[in-house]
Amino acid sequence: MTDPAQHFAWAIGAMPSHQAGGMPVPIPPKIVPDWSKFLYDLGFRHHPDEQTLFPITGEQTHMAWLTPVRFVNRDEYDKHVAAREGKLADLAAAAEAMNPGLAEQIAAMSDPDRRAAMAAEGAKLGRLFEQMQNMQKGNTDA
Repeated sequence: MTDPAQHFAWAIGAMPSHQAGGMPVPIPPKIVPDWSKFLYDLGFRHHPDEQTLFPITGEQTHMAWLTPVRFVNRDEYDKHVAAREGKLADLAAAAEAMNPGLAEQIAAMSDPDRRAAMAAEGAKLGRLFEQMQNMQKGNTDA
């Protein structure tokens, strides 16, 4: 990573608690680039071959930057990565079963096109959930 503002961003998204076994302290995303650049300007550099702790982000993605992060050893990190890749493969297989060719279609999209498609699907889901709630309330006109 050559951008000083991003060089340490992966590492300083959450810092260890001041208490042993305590919850990591989440760092507001707006400050991370400045802190990363500050450490870089001080001469700090990442040496992957010397790294002994690796970040695992929690599953609570709805919490955004407050999502808990744990730092674990290499073995636990490798197990986590393998499990995550297995879940992704399962999701890809399910998507392929529901809509053959969907994975290739998504992979061929540019990032802006993918974001626009996700936003459009999100809006459809919102309308669908609203209709389901109306039906549960007995409002069949929805």
